[in-house]
This record gives sequence, C-alpha cells and structure tokens, in this order.
Amino acid sequence: MSQFPEDLIQQFVKMTGLSSRDAERELSKSLQEINSRHGSKAYSSIARNTKYGVSDYPRFLDSGYIQKYTIRVALKCQSITVWRKFECPSNISLRHLADLILELMGWENEHLNHIMVGRDICYVPYYQHDPDMSWMEPYFQEEYMLSDILTQKGRTVRMEYDFGDSWMHEIRLSSVDEYAVDEPQNIVFKGGKGACPPEDCGGVWGYQELQNLNEKSQSGKRLSAEEKDRLDWYGIDKNFDPESFDKDYCKEVCDSFSVRSDVDLSVVDDKESLNAISIST
Repeated sequence: MSQFPEDLIQQFVKMTGLSSRDAERELSKSLQEINSRHGSKAYSSIARNTKYGVSDYPRFLDSGYIQKYTIRVALKCQSITVWRKFECPSNISLRHLADLILELMGWENEHLNHIMVGRDICYVPYYQHDPDMSWMEPYFQEEYMLSDILTQKGRTVRMEYDFGDSWMHEIRLSSVDEYAVDEPQNIVFKGGKGACPPEDCGGVWGYQELQNLNEKSQSGKRLSAEEKDRLDWYGIDKNFDPESFDKDYCKEVCDSFSVRSDVDLSVVDDKESLNAISIST
C-alpha cells in the first residue's frame, strides 16, 4: 500500500505529467529530503477536515514564505467591462479568496462557485460539495492557498459563479512583491470598474437583453408591460449606470476580509508539508 493518499499522487501526476509510479517515487524522495531538514513528523497524512462550514473556515493558511500578490479579477462578458483589483497575502485560503471576490464584484453569494485550474483541477467550498453531482475530482478551497495555484506574474485561473447563469471570472496575478519589514499583510483595494449584473438574469445573454431593453427605454421607445416588468424586477431604471461601482464599499470589504480568525486549523501542518513537497520538486 502506498504511503501517500491517492488524491495527492494524482494531483502530483497532473502537476508534473509523470506516471503514478514515478510521481510516487518523486514524492518519496522529496519526503526524505523534508524529513532530513525538519524531522520525521514533517509529513504524516493529508487528511481532509470535515468541519468546514459556511463561516467556520480558515481565512489564511500557515506558510513559511508569504508574498504580496496583486490580483485582478475580470468578468468574462463582452457587453460590459467589470473588474476589481486588490492586494492580498499569498497565503489567503482559496475559500476566503472566493468569498472576497464575490463580495467585491457585487454578487450575493447565493449560488455555487468553483475555481478551475486547467481542465482537470477544480477547487470547491467544502459545504457546497455534493459527491453525487461532481463531474471531476474536487479539491477543497479551505485546504489550499492562493500561492498553490498562482505562482508567477501574468498567470491566470478561472472562477465560475452560479452554474446556471455561468458567470465566468478570470483571476490574474498582476504582480508579485515582497512585504517590507513590519508591513501589515492586509487586503487592500486598488481599483475597479463596472457594475455587477443582476443575480439570476440569465447569464451573459440575459444581461445583454436587459441592456438592450434599457437602451430602448432611454431612447424614448415604447416598452411592453412585460418588458417594463422585467426591467423593474432586476432593478434597472433610468438611473442605472453599468459602469459604476461603490469604491468605498469595496475598501470596507477588503478591510473586513483582512481580519484573521481564531478558527482551529487542524489541517495546516499537513498542508504546509504538501507545499514543501511541491516546492522542493
């Protein structure tokens, strides 16, 4: 029997392109190097924590090396330009990152989301995971940090929100910097543009139809009762500005997400060892 969990081996296979046997051999070699530097307890097992909930999850994970990441998140929608930019520590958990992005963009976080790296790796919130509905092997957002999936300037990953409307976001690592001595490792809002589309409006095409109706209304053309009701339902009136967003609110969101929590991170030691294994190879 292998000394490594199968999901860890398969993740390493996807990262390196090695066969399962060669991947396990490389993991064993890396483990020996880690043990020689940090002692025999550097790695024991990668055990998933079953206690993550809607609010009780790790905001930041232990890491021996934390950098200042500048992240730009853009909504993939040709009819509008919506993006937000912020600084954050590289050890922010993917779960905290996903919640932060949804809040900054203006979504209500009432639907499912996942972060996708390539075609085969999918990170989901633990409390949203349904094994019977998975189409790929999931990894839990609570157990991975941002630096696990973005390591170089210019790299991107995708985040999908609301699998019905399928709002796709591109998460780009715009810059990587070092923190100055005694510099607070906070989340800092840097800028943005565009209003978030209404929830449950039918995705990119549904929102485009709402924009067309609004332009029709603003030009003085007559709308049917059904068309008027549709605009009213989604809160789109003559004062609606698709290019506006509340900068002060975004700053407050970043400030609130900077606060560390006292959640028990029983998975952290194991997670740190996984990072060390990945880095050393």
